[in-house]
Amino acid sequence: MPIFYAYNSQPAAGQPGHKGTELLLLPYTKSPTIFQSPLDVGGPYLSQDPGLLAGKVSATAYFQAYGTSYRFGHCMFSTVAGESSQNNVPYLSSQLVTEGSIAAPSDTRVIRIEMMPFFARSSDPGCARYGYDCDPVSYFQSWGKTGGSVIFSDGHAKKETSAGQFDENAVNPEGRRSGEPSADASAWSRTWYSLCD
Repeated sequence: MPIFYAYNSQPAAGQPGHKGTELLLLPYTKSPTIFQSPLDVGGPYLSQDPGLLAGKVSATAYFQAYGTSYRFGHCMFSTVAGESSQNNVPYLSSQLVTEGSIAAPSDTRVIRIEMMPFFARSSDPGCARYGYDCDPVSYFQSWGKTGGSVIFSDGHAKKETSAGQFDENAVNPEGRRSGEPSADASAWSRTWYSLCD
């Protein structure tokens, strides 16, 4: 699987040197706009992103800022220490993910739309499960009321309309479910979602 990058804004999307997983997929997708959702109306995080502020980049959509309206699942893409990065911070460890290592391809989420309606605080009180609609900083903005698109490792896509569906997706090659409990100290929500999404 391609190298994982997420939310890199130094430099922002469309500028020389930008790093994003979507750029590694361009030989196959042929067009960067395949990663632009018509639902992408931005989110509060964009106006606070230090990379965008430092670069004096004005972005009103995730696609403009990061090159994609979609979230690539961290555990489903390869990470390379010192190269893979999220929020402009390099990863310190490496992990190779191959298609052959995926236990349940038709159940394993690899890409999803950035904003799901059930990330709102009305569905996620205390910001405990998904980490979007929090105090004092909320990263949430509604991109629709009925759900969002999810792409699975076997290539099929579907619209998911509930947290229950979303939490049943496998999120790592071994088949751990998004909502499955995890005792890992890095799992801030105590689920595999916070380790792998």
